[in-house]
Amino acid sequence: MLTFKQGAALGVSYLTAHRALFHKLHVKPKETIFIHGASGGVGAAAVQLARAHGMRVLGSAGSVVGSQVVNEAGAHEVFNHKENGYLDKVMAATENRGADVILENLANVNLENDLKIVADHGRIGVVGSRGSIEINPRLMMMKESSIIGVMLFKVSQSEIDEATTKFRKLAEDGSLKPIVGKTFNLVDASLAHKEIIEGGCAQGKLVLEIE
Repeated sequence: MLTFKQGAALGVSYLTAHRALFHKLHVKPKETIFIHGASGGVGAAAVQLARAHGMRVLGSAGSVVGSQVVNEAGAHEVFNHKENGYLDKVMAATENRGADVILENLANVNLENDLKIVADHGRIGVVGSRGSIEINPRLMMMKESSIIGVMLFKVSQSEIDEATTKFRKLAEDGSLKPIVGKTFNLVDASLAHKEIIEGGCAQGKLVLEIE
């Protein structure tokens, strides 16, 4: 069973991750996925859903605490994306073939690197970006890789029904456990927004409480 706080953390993050993995990237069991920025709400949700689907899950975070969140979510291996050389470690973890699938949470920073570490014919799903980035299209050409945008608000009701049915089953068997980060009172909602913008490494999902 989930707590009320976990239930509050479920909606947007898990629906976004579900849409990305199963309706846009069409992930398969035994594939390797690298979740670039896995300590936030969508990233941690994707870790749990990918694990439950039988994938090999690699994730990154930008701090020790963030790495602990990714481990708690169930990633097989975790990398600090603020360390020099972390991309080489990701490649080594895939025996230098690259990740079959990459889920990108900050494309304006990482997309060029994603193109370097994705496998031949791999798929990159973009679920977050805070600006623009210049990339080298030849990296896509050489690997015949794909970049796929994901937007939750394009979701259909049938897709929501499918996802919530799956979430219920995964929650019952313990595979789905939303990770709650900081909690704010509703009257302090502005502080929650400030935390998202200025807080650095994400740590689970922020929750607003009503008293």
